[in-house]
Amino acid sequence: MLLLDEPLSALDAKVRVRLREEIRRIQTQSGTTTLLVTHDQEEALTVADRVGVMLNGRIEQLGTPEDVYQRPRTAFISEFVGAVNRIPATREGGLVVVLGRRLTISNPAQAALPATALEALVRPEDLELSAQGDGPGVISSLVLRGAVTSINIELDGSCLRVDLPSHLAADYTIAQRVAVAPRRRTALVDGARHGAPAKEEDAA
Repeated sequence: MLLLDEPLSALDAKVRVRLREEIRRIQTQSGTTTLLVTHDQEEALTVADRVGVMLNGRIEQLGTPEDVYQRPRTAFISEFVGAVNRIPATREGGLVVVLGRRLTISNPAQAALPATALEALVRPEDLELSAQGDGPGVISSLVLRGAVTSINIELDGSCLRVDLPSHLAADYTIAQRVAVAPRRRTALVDGARHGAPAKEEDAA
């Protein structure tokens, strides 16, 4: 077994990307079982076959990179691994209403939460945007991240982040009115934390 404890943390961005790809290539070719500890979420998701996220010394979720990122089991996982929006939501029976759309709750263990104190945790790329002259949201800023641009939107007193391919984001401008809606049919819910912004943290 090969043990690696944050081996790339002191390197600049381009060298880090090249070396992590080289580590992955060597590990795959040799078939060597490798345990990599990292606080870089992108590194964890791109290098690993399985990712474990720890909280207070215990593994909170263990699975493929796709499972951990796309199907987090808890609010902690959703917020820790990548950026996420906390959006006020209401329950209707076994569904939750988010930005006007009814979605299935992906973590039904939270069904006991008060219906008046719910928030849906939605990743920026899982929101869709449309220009509307009378739309409820107003674009406050655009942040170019290379191939992706983050569009920050003021909506009902909160700020939402929507990530779009940069060539599509070029169609939007600051102060433009827009409508925002979820792309997916499911949503992870949690108790409300009023005023909590979208978070972007490292993964371990």
